[in-house]
Amino acid sequence: RCAADTGMDEAEAIDVIGCLVDRSLISVVAADPPRYALLETVRHFAREKLHALGELDAAQARTAASVLDVLDRAYREYWSLDEALWLYRYGPELDNLRMALDWAVSRDAVMAISLFGSAWPLWVEADLCPEGRIRYEQVLAALSDDVPRERVGRFWEAIAVCDSTRQCDRARYAAELAARIHGESGDARARYHALMLLAFNWRTDSSVARESCAAGRQLEEPAWPARLLAHGALTEGALLTSAGRYLEARAVYERAVRIALTTSERQALAATVGIVELDIACGRTDAALQLARPLVSSLRHVGRRETQFELLALAFAGLLIAGELEEARARGAELYELARRLDPGKVYLALDAMALLACREGRLKDAAWIAACAEQARAAHGQVRRRPAEEHMHAAVKSILDEGLGPRWEGTSAEPLDELAACSLALGIER
Repeated sequence: RCAADTGMDEAEAIDVIGCLVDRSLISVVAADPPRYALLETVRHFAREKLHALGELDAAQARTAASVLDVLDRAYREYWSLDEALWLYRYGPELDNLRMALDWAVSRDAVMAISLFGSAWPLWVEADLCPEGRIRYEQVLAALSDDVPRERVGRFWEAIAVCDSTRQCDRARYAAELAARIHGESGDARARYHALMLLAFNWRTDSSVARESCAAGRQLEEPAWPARLLAHGALTEGALLTSAGRYLEARAVYERAVRIALTTSERQALAATVGIVELDIACGRTDAALQLARPLVSSLRHVGRRETQFELLALAFAGLLIAGELEEARARGAELYELARRLDPGKVYLALDAMALLACREGRLKDAAWIAACAEQARAAHGQVRRRPAEEHMHAAVKSILDEGLGPRWEGTSAEPLDELAACSLALGIER
């Protein structure tokens, strides 16, 4: 499709590509279906020829349009196709996506917005949400009234997904815009997804979160794809947990596992992590650790970094509650290393537990410093309210510091720490 133009149709383009393969100018990559690649020397030669003919920009535009077609198809299939099969089919398009975005950002605003909006499932399933957030900064300036509303809605949807639980205020803002735009276009499924994203990123049982979740449930249809329904169940379970409705939350999480197992290992794991949080919240720490320990081991090998981080944070907290300091320190160090290497954007969620570790080890001044960082970080990430397990950590830290340093300890900490520095202080790790 990219090679075809007014002088050559797609069937002729296929024949030409076959001839270039025969002459070893194009390589065939073993895959099903086969993929094609150029050696870098051949690629540079071809680009120079296109540039000399004045055709490079047109060729790149055709490439971007073709990549968008692929991404739109990937987006449609994402909701119902098994995630392993989906990623096998579309994961190889990542480099094409990057190339198309690099071109579109400076040449075609509508294309840049469209590519970004349809790309988010690829970033999620490839564990590349940090890349999605970097791309957001590049693409945002391309928004204009010329972009079709459907594309704008999907753009804000992508931002809500990539920022989810990291920059909660921005994720909520983006999800609210996406829900409004999808509502205007009459796309009930897309509006449902955005409403559930909005509810989930409040992270606690607030009136806005409940209203968003309820509005989504009114749209919900049993025949919708399993991935979409599992997304709604995960949101509902999180809100019920934060509201202290633990029996209802457990039933919803178990339903989420059953739904997700048909298409999404990632969502099934996320629901299981929700059950770990639920057990900690209702005081069943032994049950939480019994589930968390083997899951921590298995997640090291399956590449689900988002879920792995959340589970490590909960296991860290549960072990501290249980008084298992040595194992807690090990899980905390694993969490810190994962955040340092891949994505520090969610480490603020573990800072209350880091402060409690310092308290348990008698390092009260360090704990006060880390606790102050936790408050500042939550404000910076747009999430001041805590979930039940996080509140347990926070209350324990406050009680220990009130007793050990006096009730005015909150005003005695030194200069603010950044979030990774607070973790390294808690763990005694040199940065």
